[in-house]
Amino acid sequence: MNRKKKIAAAAALVMMVGCLSGQAGCATRDLKNIIPAKQYEPADPYAGIIGQTLSFETTDVDGNAVTSEELFKDNEITMVNLWGTWCYYCVEEIEELTKIHERLQEKGCGIVGVECEQEPIDTIVDEIHAFMEEKGMNYPNVILPEENAIFRMVTGFPTTFFVDSDGTILTGPIVGALVDQYESTVDELLDNMKADEQADTETAEIGITETGTTETE
Repeated sequence: MNRKKKIAAAAALVMMVGCLSGQAGCATRDLKNIIPAKQYEPADPYAGIIGQTLSFETTDVDGNAVTSEELFKDNEITMVNLWGTWCYYCVEEIEELTKIHERLQEKGCGIVGVECEQEPIDTIVDEIHAFMEEKGMNYPNVILPEENAIFRMVTGFPTTFFVDSDGTILTGPIVGALVDQYESTVDELLDNMKADEQADTETAEIGITETGTTETE
C-alpha cells in the first residue's frame, strides 16, 4: 500500500472511531428523543359485526326455498357453520358437531350448516347426499346465498357465527375448527341472555313499585 492510500485509510479509521464516540464532528442523535413507530395493527374484518342482522334467502341441497327467519326462529341461539366438503378441517369436525347439535337441542338451540362448495351444487347433489348420510349430519344444511355481505367477509373455513332467534349476531365468529369453543360460547351467551332478562324484570318491578308508591302518596 502506497503512502497516499495509507493516509486515506488512517483518516477513514479516525472518522469511524469519532462517529462511534460522538466526536470528530459527526452528527449524533439523542436516542431518548426518538419516537418509536406505531406498531402496525391489522384491521379486523369482523369489526362492528356484533348487533348486525344475519338475513338471507337460499335453498337446501334439494333446491327447496328456505329463509334465515325459518331457520333461526325456533332456537334461542343458532350456530351458523360455514363449511365445504373440500375443506379438510370442516369435514373433521362434523362428527363432533352432530353431538353438539343434540346437546344444544336440549337447551333450545341448534346448528345450521351453510355449504360453500367449489362446484355447482346441482352437479354434485348425489355426492352431497351420500356425504351427509355417511357423516350422520343431523342438523339443517343450506346452500351459501349468492349475495350476502356478512358471508362475503369470510376468508377461512370453517367459520361459525352465533345468532339469536331474530338473526342478530351476538358475538364475533369463531374461525377454524375449534370444537371445544362452540358449546361453551353458546352457554356463555345463554347466561348473558338470562342475566339481561333478569335485569329487565327487576327494573320493571322497581318501576311498578315506584309508581304504586307515588299513587299511594
